[in-house]
Amino acid sequence: MLLASVDLAVEFYKAIITPPIGLIDAHKLYSFFSLILIIAVGYELLKSMFFIVDNSQIPVRAILKISMIAIANKVITLDLKEVSMQTMIGIAVIITSLGISYFMLQFKSATGSDLDD
Repeated sequence: MLLASVDLAVEFYKAIITPPIGLIDAHKLYSFFSLILIIAVGYELLKSMFFIVDNSQIPVRAILKISMIAIANKVITLDLKEVSMQTMIGIAVIITSLGISYFMLQFKSATGSDLDD
């Protein structure tokens, strides 16, 4: 994760200093944003793994949040010209199932059941 952050900083610096100076094209900007989101997913995953090791519990809510960040990364960086309808339907089903799962988990914890965290 540290190496990815350093790589992001180096690539961003290279993009800024190449002519025309200070301007970054949209394609490179999308790749930078995608890398930032991948680093965020990695950070959350490491945090969850440390939690599992320390507490011997599986943080279901944290895993769902990581999944939501990962699918959001996919949706944000998706090129609609290159994607088939089946892929878009699959992503929609994943988003819907993650939303329903998170809602059910929140509803269950609001009724008094202690599942995680």
